[in-house]
This record gives sequence, C-alpha cells and structure tokens, in this order.
Amino acid sequence: MDTKTFFDNASEYWDEKIYHDKSQITRFLSEIDFSNKQKILDVGTGTGIMLNYILPKVSQNTSIIAVDLSSKMIEKAREKFTDQRVIFKNLDVERDYIEDDFDLILLYSVFPHLEKKDKALKRFSKSLNPGGLICIMHSKSREEINNMHTKLGEPVSNHFLPQIEDLENMAIDNNFKVLKSISDEKGYFFLAKANIT
Repeated sequence: MDTKTFFDNASEYWDEKIYHDKSQITRFLSEIDFSNKQKILDVGTGTGIMLNYILPKVSQNTSIIAVDLSSKMIEKAREKFTDQRVIFKNLDVERDYIEDDFDLILLYSVFPHLEKKDKALKRFSKSLNPGGLICIMHSKSREEINNMHTKLGEPVSNHFLPQIEDLENMAIDNNFKVLKSISDEKGYFFLAKANIT
C-alpha cells in the first residue's frame, strides 16, 4: 500500500477518529497575522481541518488553495466546505506543479509524510512571495506523532517529524528566515519567512 491509498482509506474514518487539539491550533495560529494574506496554500488539507480556523481570519478577497495527495480526502473536504474562497485540488506537492505567488503556505499534520522534506522546502520557498510565510504545525507533540506513525505500520511507520533544530537548519539552507519554533509536550510549531533574493 502506498501513502495515497493509505489516506484514501483513512478518509472514511478521519473526522470521527482523529483528534485535533483546538486549543493548540488556536495557540499556534495566533502567531500569524492573516490580515494581509491574499493567497494561502493549505498543504495536505485532508478533510479540511484547518479551513474551519483559517476562513474566519481572512478577508473575502483571500483565496485558499487546499490541496491533498488523496482524492478521497478532497472529496470529503468538498462536501463540508462550499465557501467560494476555497479551491480544492488533488495534487502531490512534491511532484506536481505549484503556483508561485502565495503569502502563506500552511502544512498542518502533513510534514512527516513528505518523502524528501529538504527538496519540498526548496519548492515551497520558490512558491512564496518575498516575505511570505511557511508554517508547519501539529497539535500533538513530536514524540506522540512519531510513536503514532510507528504503531500504524506501513506505509507511514517511518514518516517522522524531524527534531525542530533539524527543521530550522533545513529551512535556513532553503532561503528561509526562522521566526519562531516550538516543540514541546503539547505541540509542534514552526514559522519562517521567505528571504528576499
């Protein structure tokens, strides 16, 4: 089974069985100023978990491109959200074409599943406007995420979140300026800005 098939199958139970800590999501999103974000990329949108939090924070002129590798996850998200600001796309951010003028790229609960994290960060840096932000976050601790993936077995058993220091170094190597990073018993949060080149 590949990662796409795993998440296609998981879409049937995702909203009922997967817990997302609202207080941690709110805590982390409070670090981002959404007032000037005109175009947002929601990577690994799944069933649209983050859309509940993002939509109330952005203007009516903001567009949110919500993408996922799993077509079944996208189907579930489309059923839940009809807001015209959201455009759903079934694509692989590591291989498929990504537009290049985002103000914010958000990866909630998806970074461990990227095969080549360093190369993905490089792609994202090129898809952001100068000064645009990338945010990588989980509402569980790194240890909890990694243990959960190990127990789930193939194909996600080795899909791990890196140490926050390793993520910082990867980001710096790919033309980002680190703004904030948190890895504690409650969650994992990383915010960086695309450097002007």
